[in-house]
Amino acid sequence: MPPGLRVAEVGTGTGILARELAGLGCSVVAVDHSPRMLEAARANLDEAGVHGVELRQGTAEALPLSDASVDAAFAHMVLHYLASPADAVREMARVTKPGGVVVVVDFERHDREWMREALGVVWLGFPAGDVTGWLADAGLEEPRCQLDPDASSRELPRTFIASGRKP
Repeated sequence: MPPGLRVAEVGTGTGILARELAGLGCSVVAVDHSPRMLEAARANLDEAGVHGVELRQGTAEALPLSDASVDAAFAHMVLHYLASPADAVREMARVTKPGGVVVVVDFERHDREWMREALGVVWLGFPAGDVTGWLADAGLEEPRCQLDPDASSRELPRTFIASGRKP
């Protein structure tokens, strides 16, 4: 990623991805619905000496950002917690500028029911076709989904990275 981009991280949690994006020279708007997570993100960012990450409270389905206000929007391990992941993808597309990208990393469809109880997930991952369909339905071009080829030895399900470009 070239430095200087303005990016949104949806569902920032403890701010780990926001820290990495800021380290690449991006201006980051990190959004989370939980005040507690935003406090943890601020503490982690401050401890790492990372400045310039703007934290905002809001939901993935109604992002507190203007239309076409970021160059890229990221959601890392967020969709499986949401009641309507397709709505979140649509919101990410709304806030992304023309020519920008929406990037989603999450779990492929799986059968690890323990994750519902232990982690509070709503969805047990997603079929790649559903995710690329959400990207296309959000008006994004070139929707694609790449599965992690090396997940056989992990306790967690296989992940994917999906993306689409806003025309």
